[in-house]
Amino acid sequence: MKTGKLLTKEANCRRICFLVLLFAEVLLLAFLTYKGMNVEKEYRGLSGEDVPSVERTIALKRGVYMIDLTYQATGLEAKAQLHMTSSKNEEVGDVVALPMQETQKTFEFILYEDAERVWLTTDAGNGELTIETFVARGTRQMEKMELFFLCCLFAVIDLLILFHRKWIHPYTKEQKLVAMTLTGICILTSLPLFTDYIILGHDLTFHMMRIEGLAQGILDGQFPVRIQPVWMKDYGYPVSVMYGDLLLYIPALLRIIGFPLQTVYKIYVFVVNVVTVLVSYYCAKEVFQNEKFGLLGSLLYTLAGYRIVNLFYRCAVGEYSAMIFLPLIFLAFWKLFHDEKRENGKIALLMIVGYTGVLQTHTLSAEMTVLFTVIFCLLNAKKFWKNLKFLVVTALVTIALNLAFLVPMIDYMMNEEMHVMYDTCFMQSHGIFFPQLFTTFSFGGNSSGMSYEGISGDMPFGAGWLLVLIMGLFLWEAVLYREEIKEKFGAECFYGQCRIFGVIVIAIVMSLESFPWMALRNIPVIGVFLTPYQFAWRFLAMAVALAAVLGCFAVRNLYIVCERSIRVGLVFLLCATTVASAQILIDHNLAEGKPQKITSGAFADSVYAVSGAEYVPMETQLALLYDTSPKGEEITVEECSRYKRYYYVHCANESGQERRLTVPIIAYRGYVAVDDVTGERFETTCDENRILQVILPEGYEGTVRVSFEEPVYWRVSELISLVALVGILLWGLWKGRPVRTGEPRQKPQKRA
Repeated sequence: MKTGKLLTKEANCRRICFLVLLFAEVLLLAFLTYKGMNVEKEYRGLSGEDVPSVERTIALKRGVYMIDLTYQATGLEAKAQLHMTSSKNEEVGDVVALPMQETQKTFEFILYEDAERVWLTTDAGNGELTIETFVARGTRQMEKMELFFLCCLFAVIDLLILFHRKWIHPYTKEQKLVAMTLTGICILTSLPLFTDYIILGHDLTFHMMRIEGLAQGILDGQFPVRIQPVWMKDYGYPVSVMYGDLLLYIPALLRIIGFPLQTVYKIYVFVVNVVTVLVSYYCAKEVFQNEKFGLLGSLLYTLAGYRIVNLFYRCAVGEYSAMIFLPLIFLAFWKLFHDEKRENGKIALLMIVGYTGVLQTHTLSAEMTVLFTVIFCLLNAKKFWKNLKFLVVTALVTIALNLAFLVPMIDYMMNEEMHVMYDTCFMQSHGIFFPQLFTTFSFGGNSSGMSYEGISGDMPFGAGWLLVLIMGLFLWEAVLYREEIKEKFGAECFYGQCRIFGVIVIAIVMSLESFPWMALRNIPVIGVFLTPYQFAWRFLAMAVALAAVLGCFAVRNLYIVCERSIRVGLVFLLCATTVASAQILIDHNLAEGKPQKITSGAFADSVYAVSGAEYVPMETQLALLYDTSPKGEEITVEECSRYKRYYYVHCANESGQERRLTVPIIAYRGYVAVDDVTGERFETTCDENRILQVILPEGYEGTVRVSFEEPVYWRVSELISLVALVGILLWGLWKGRPVRTGEPRQKPQKRA
């Protein structure tokens, strides 16, 4: 009894101590919040000769500043950059683009310590550049970042205290080896992130602007974000309608808190790497029912050369994000076709998560995944027909879950005349040559040019000797030890491996410039639908994903085809080739890549950041979008402003008839114009540049409010997706509920 009382007393004491700790944490956070909100922020306004320069520097305190510049530029590619020196080091800020069509620029500048000297340098490009005024306005972003960091730190400490008994217990050597190996893979594949700058890649500007636009859209009150602001001088860009950005809400929320744009991007890449490592480990372990094969599969997949190229050379956010989910889809189909003790509920969940993840991150990868799903099912025709009903039901549930994305995208594809529907990007000219499949130690360029330009200067595509080694090893086993493998693992398993080999060959052939893509495209009516993948070499993603699985099968087959010493040597060669090829690609990127600091979206010209302008209307000329003032014939515009997702114009129609008010918004479907006071709705149209026009009645005087309003059927699709999500979660909880064991409890008998 005394021991029980002592234990109870000790437990109560721990609870009290923990509550005291929580109270202290809350008090500290409240104090820091109050202090941060009440500290007077610095403001410096300078003009003319007083603008900071190398000869006339200024001092600024630690913090985040909004810098406002007014300037006059007469040439292309004019730029400006802030420099600072402190007692410890010298730093630089963003290289900010100053388009000649504009006269004002606002950007962020971060000082992590007090700066003794701050000055501005300029590059006039091919013309002249004059900085007229310089204003530095202190913000509270630094305080918000520090508070967020403290909240995360306190949360980790509290969780460790609460669950330390569950987490701190003796682990086996195997478990420690797994944890250390997975950690090593995460660090190795993330090495370029551990710098104070970012290396520019092919699509980095586009995806940085996606994050910036998504963050600003949330701040403007949109959810889900459909038309992103920031792009094209706030004319609006439907990138969130046409391009899945579900995972990008993570960096967007961090950006809202106040973190620099390059920091949130790096955090996102690191999270993607960690999740990819864990997902590929889980899937390989499930297929082979062995933790060592889980580690091997994770190593081969995460460090695959093509994936490294996507991460750091191309900065292909959508593509490397979609690669998180490819192992889940393979695991689902492998279990469906080859696991006799399969759980259909688990397989359905894997498929739903896998296909949803790919679709919500990269539409082209989703199309390729569907294509190779069809190929894989045709190669397993008997089992496919046997499970057809299950696959159809799972597909319908997946579609219902993604209707919130699919309906708006299909709506715009059918009703908007955008470049993406008409641009002819010939896949025949974006394939790789056969020798590039063997390129491992590449010291070429970073471009992804046309095939007629040859291999010289082209980026490494990351197939290399690893892919050749895996396929060669399996081919050697399949030819010489076919019967032994069938006897040990079963004929069905062996033929399953052969099918994987065959699909890899198909993916490689489709990535070559010699594949007849042009002939497919020239097929009447359906040609454009057969060649939507933009770059033929994208199919290498499917090849390396399946090669990681085939590599694990090849290693398992070694246990019956050769003795231990040879087996260990071959496995070491496979792993060493994987690590070495990945490290060479990373080293080349670090040595040859162009470093840059990116704090906010101001680093880019927002008009031309649309890259290929895929979602810009065919009629729209980008060069005309620098004019951001509302106007109209015989219409007097007294004032205009933006607030949240609304655009206000106070104007008067001074003519005796209807007139058109042109507002700086691209006229995508969904924009509505009303009178701000009465709510009267105005008819809208567009000009020859596809810019929105509001038809004002004669004699109208008032404030016009323009906003994007989702059609009803979009909202219905969102509701269906929400219901599907809730249904899947409830179904998962019901399937995962604990099952009672033992004999059922008998009802008490009534007395006679």
